[in-house]
Amino acid sequence: MIMAVPLQDALRIWMQGAVAFGYLVVAIFFIQFWMETRERLFLFFATGFGVLTIHRALFGLANDDSDWRGVTFSLRLAGYVIILIGIIDRRMRSRPSEVHHRHR
Repeated sequence: MIMAVPLQDALRIWMQGAVAFGYLVVAIFFIQFWMETRERLFLFFATGFGVLTIHRALFGLANDDSDWRGVTFSLRLAGYVIILIGIIDRRMRSRPSEVHHRHR
């Protein structure tokens, strides 16, 4: 049985799906970069964007009054924290000579 969905809800779900797909594509690109270079930063980015993909997919399927909203925003925060940890990790591993040359 097919249920009728209001147009506004259908567009919201479609847009959230499109954004989730975009995040998934970005995650796949970062996985490819990681496989080529083995740079951990790319793995952190791929993981962060993977979590953001899950966030958008769940966010699009959750109702406005759903208890899932808190969970989805927790996933969003986790995705951004993973990316931030990757950036901090990369900066901590950079050689002092690299940092010194950048400030000249």
